[in-house]
Amino acid sequence: MKISKNPDKEKVNQILSYFEKKDFNNLNSEIAKLIKKFPQSQTPWIFLGMFYNLLNKLEESKKALFNALKIDNKNPEANRLIADILRKQGKTEEAVSYAKNSLLNNPEFSPSLDTLGTCLAANKDFNQAEIAFKKAIKFSNKENLGIYYNNLGNLQRILGNYKESISSLKKAIKFNSEILQIHVHLSLAYAESNNQKDALQILNNIKKENINENDKANIFTAYAHIYRKLNNIDKSLEYYRKALKIDGSRKSSIYNNLGEIYSIKRDYKKSLDFIKKAINTSNNNNNYISNYIMNMAYFQQEKREVKFDTIKNLSKKINNIDLDNSSNNKLKKSDKKLNVGFISGDFYEHPVSFFLIDFIKKFDDKNFKSFAYYNYGKIDGITRTLKNYFSEFKNIGNLNEISKINLIKKDQIDILIDLSGHTAKNCLSIMKSKPAPLQMTWLGFSETSGIDKIDYIICDDISIPKNEEKWFVEKPLRLNNSYYNFSNPGVKKHRIINKNKDSVIFGNFGNIRKINSDVINLWKKILIEIPSSELLLKSEFYRDITLRKEIINYFTDSGINENRLLFEFGSSRENYFSSYNNIDVILDTFPYPGGTTTCESLFMGTPVIAMEGNSFIERNSANILKNSNLNEFIVKNKTEYFKLAKNFKKFFRNKYINKEKIRNKFLKSSIMDSSQFSDDFKSKIRSVWQEFCDE
Repeated sequence: MKISKNPDKEKVNQILSYFEKKDFNNLNSEIAKLIKKFPQSQTPWIFLGMFYNLLNKLEESKKALFNALKIDNKNPEANRLIADILRKQGKTEEAVSYAKNSLLNNPEFSPSLDTLGTCLAANKDFNQAEIAFKKAIKFSNKENLGIYYNNLGNLQRILGNYKESISSLKKAIKFNSEILQIHVHLSLAYAESNNQKDALQILNNIKKENINENDKANIFTAYAHIYRKLNNIDKSLEYYRKALKIDGSRKSSIYNNLGEIYSIKRDYKKSLDFIKKAINTSNNNNNYISNYIMNMAYFQQEKREVKFDTIKNLSKKINNIDLDNSSNNKLKKSDKKLNVGFISGDFYEHPVSFFLIDFIKKFDDKNFKSFAYYNYGKIDGITRTLKNYFSEFKNIGNLNEISKINLIKKDQIDILIDLSGHTAKNCLSIMKSKPAPLQMTWLGFSETSGIDKIDYIICDDISIPKNEEKWFVEKPLRLNNSYYNFSNPGVKKHRIINKNKDSVIFGNFGNIRKINSDVINLWKKILIEIPSSELLLKSEFYRDITLRKEIINYFTDSGINENRLLFEFGSSRENYFSSYNNIDVILDTFPYPGGTTTCESLFMGTPVIAMEGNSFIERNSANILKNSNLNEFIVKNKTEYFKLAKNFKKFFRNKYINKEKIRNKFLKSSIMDSSQFSDDFKSKIRSVWQEFCDE
């Protein structure tokens, strides 16, 4: 009688039924029996790996699956399961390799194609991930189609392709409506396409009984995300806290989101504490590191040396791919036409782009060629305008790190300029790999990047005086005038209306995170001093009733009538400019002032009372005012700020009469002279290129 080396079909089906029921006791005993009886069979070892994976014992699971591979290293299921475990552990390159191994015997095996897709997505190779998911669907025998469409739809959501995402996720529900994760992903797709009503409806329709802890955490996180989109910060906070209590929830992501919420609530210490927890509980923490550094800018209590050391030390932890950059020297030729790359996630209606349009339009000539590397999927009118002005415009948001680097190297970029710093959607990990011989940072973040592979920070004499160079790992590359070049929004398009009422309407259109207790206490003092004055605050954040009420209470607690506080919400850029006609003067925030809002305000003829500041980031408004020959609106301290605000109406009428004079000064400034700015910019980067070639 022939003795079988493998368990029979009946026994295999029995164990699979235990997996389906999550019958841990029977799984534990029956798998142990199988291993003892069939030690040379792959099946028991694969079952053991699946069992440990179910218990989230990933190392034990891997060990069991490697035993299966010792018997047959091409076994598709063992390779596939190992790939999935490595993905969970953040070892994405290895995960992709094992997922590819699982396809060696059968390249059309849908479960392995799906696993390959999830591993590629984790490795940020979104293009190839989408191809893998579509192949999994194509070759499927209709089993697991709900899972495959779910993974495809979620990827499309991450890429910002919401219409395609919603279509794929609806198909997923059609094939398997019992998978709660699909409903959560569909809800998020609706939320991110600004359809909050349907997003909430989908979550509300989910039957909450008898769901596992992981699904519960995902539902709570989705609710938190949607309520944040709806500007209901307290409700969002409530659901993030609920999700955090569940074992197995993605704590690092939740910590980071909690940090963001407390930043909006201006509880800066709590914000930084939560983001630090996100960094400490994640292997893939580049975004959290940058978020921490960004939020430090709002936290005024840190000393300069502490901020500098913190940025440097955190930036060392940014994960990047180490390259052999010896080939960079082959590009050395001082008089060559320079290929200049600009890398950013902000080539859409975003403040960074407002300083690029007129500049890039005049950048290319016989000595310079511009390349845009766009690290985001959003396309709007500004994106299309920039596409027309750059010599080459490349969307890299769907590529993984090595593909981005290879593309930059293939384009033979001589000078690569980061436009983000530590703001969202940045590419600092790419800059840290140094794919170009010379690298610079400009515009996005008025602080050191902390990354020593970035050679220069583009600035001016006001932003970085000689005695402050020690606070930057980059060398300052100073332009002749301001490092700002604001693109003209169109004088005829945006008319100034001089209301000139007897009372003063103060305003601030900036980020609510900048409104700290020192700022609001000074504003309160000004409104008390001028009983007829009003304060108009404009931001999308003020849609949140609780946040709005908190601001109102600050003032009413001191006897200021609520009717003197005016609120406007976010609007289209066209309507946004017209809002400056509703105020007389901007009261700037400190220590983190305006930049874009200062330029927009002056363009609309509305002056800005701004602090002089003590660092690059603190001087941004003062920089713009000085370069616009409007020094009289710069103050050294809170006493001067209060005095100028108190006497503003009389001072303005005596000196300026109307807003057109402010606009004309701004229009004549170097900040609005794109030809002069572009010539100076190119001259300066050519100069340092020649120095590099002479080394």
